[in-house]
Amino acid sequence: MTLTYLLLAILLVVLEGIYEGLKYRGWHKVSGVIEFIFLAVVTISAYLWVMGIDFPYQGLTIESNWWKILVGYLLFRFGIFDKVLNIAMGVPFDYVGSTKWYDNIVGWLQMKLGAFFSGIRLCCFIAGTLILFYGNTDRILN
Repeated sequence: MTLTYLLLAILLVVLEGIYEGLKYRGWHKVSGVIEFIFLAVVTISAYLWVMGIDFPYQGLTIESNWWKILVGYLLFRFGIFDKVLNIAMGVPFDYVGSTKWYDNIVGWLQMKLGAFFSGIRLCCFIAGTLILFYGNTDRILN
């Protein structure tokens, strides 16, 4: 039951990283199919939630601890998204682009902090994973 948030986060982050990475590599058709699946999951989930229909998995209901799940997802995504994107793009694991404002900030932090910044991202990934796993329990962030 608690694993559902984590599995959904993995699905969303990995699908987004793969379709963006394949798009940068020039595989536009395959990227478009994966992007369609990603957007379909997000869109259908949003409509189910707005309509008040319970998700097909236990534990995906919006409760008073929704902010825990949001924080966990953001930490999880910050920790792993760029790594998935780099693998899908076929570039070095620690590559940071320069096309978006976010890339420039992360590149600057990586240049200034070096391996310490990688450690921060790893800690964010671990913290996000734990928060998502225990998000609908009282075991974390009471």
